[in-house]
Amino acid sequence: MIRKNSLPLAFAYFFCISSKLAAQSQVGTLEIDEVATNAIFSATTDNDFLTEWVAILPEHDSIPSPRDVLGYTIGTPGELTQVEEIYSYFNALAQASDRVEVFSLGESFEGRDMLVVAISAADNLTNIETYKGYLNTLSDPRNLNRPTANEIIEDALPIFWMTAGLHSPELGPPEMVMELAYRLAVETREPFGNIRENVITLITPVLDVDGRARQVDWYRSNIAGHTNYYDRPPSGVPFWGHYTRHDNNRDGISITQPITLNYNNGVYEYKPTVSLDLHESVPLLYVAGGTGPYNEGVSAITIGDLKEFARENDISFNSKSKKADLVASCRTFAKKNAGSATAAGASSPSKPRAASSNSNTNTAASPAATATSASPQKAAKKKVRKINDALLAAMPPFGTISKNDEPREDWA
Repeated sequence: MIRKNSLPLAFAYFFCISSKLAAQSQVGTLEIDEVATNAIFSATTDNDFLTEWVAILPEHDSIPSPRDVLGYTIGTPGELTQVEEIYSYFNALAQASDRVEVFSLGESFEGRDMLVVAISAADNLTNIETYKGYLNTLSDPRNLNRPTANEIIEDALPIFWMTAGLHSPELGPPEMVMELAYRLAVETREPFGNIRENVITLITPVLDVDGRARQVDWYRSNIAGHTNYYDRPPSGVPFWGHYTRHDNNRDGISITQPITLNYNNGVYEYKPTVSLDLHESVPLLYVAGGTGPYNEGVSAITIGDLKEFARENDISFNSKSKKADLVASCRTFAKKNAGSATAAGASSPSKPRAASSNSNTNTAASPAATATSASPQKAAKKKVRKINDALLAAMPPFGTISKNDEPREDWA
């Protein structure tokens, strides 16, 4: 069994590990769903994107996979799943497995239900109110002392809350979480069993339910069947809220939408140990450095490292040898920054780092150090600008695309 204090590493291992796939007839103790597995391989453009955790889907005798309910494998080209269809799958999964329960978070502006799906060992779900109570007690130190906190920590389980579909045009996450939930419920390989025993996983499959309903309707009515990228209606619905085009990220500040309020209430109810919001971007590697303002509790070293990682990823991934350079960049970054987390906010004398504008730390680099570090930074920024300029130059002017134009190979 995995010890509780190693669970974050276990979960990271679960999502990140990759290995070469060998021919096999079973996944753990379960038979392989050959139809779904063949669909996965045929729809994946490069097998390097596949790992042993996602390439082969198990088939369970009594617990339905998404294909059993929807009629197609998740990720099948041309298939998008509507909100009520997603819900029908999760309800079927919960009905068939005692490791899955479905709860309501509340209703959207247009009256659609918002769900949170809990996946864990059956005993954990039976006692979910107890585990919620533990985390609520730990979240308020005013009536808590250290010995009592330590006792609760020994008995408590972390809650890992994953949300999908915050942004309606980002279509992949609500699809993916159906397959992920199925795997978490039925897989017999490790670390799935350890995760079920030691973590309560929550999944909100569609956060902006009204927007998702509009987006899928828009796709089915206007986009499906169009193969020419340059001659089709806009891919996104004109607006995804009820007469509003709100940004759900920023609505966390003003809370104008019922979906935001429902989620906030859920956070206060469950007190998740980890919250993961799934998004989707353009088909290029994109790592956001962020422009601030930053929370004062975030170390200036962490902010600096994130920006450096984003910059090096952008440069490496857009070079000629994309894959090799990206791996080398990540390894160089990791090696160069090994141990920086233990610096407790102190910049290295040999490589000064600029403090965040919101930080209370006034760390100033020496003139000599500034002179030596400015040149590589300018060169990196210049290279990124060149990449962006090249991408912009490749775009055809607005209004000049005819229905006879074929998609460019470099845009495919």
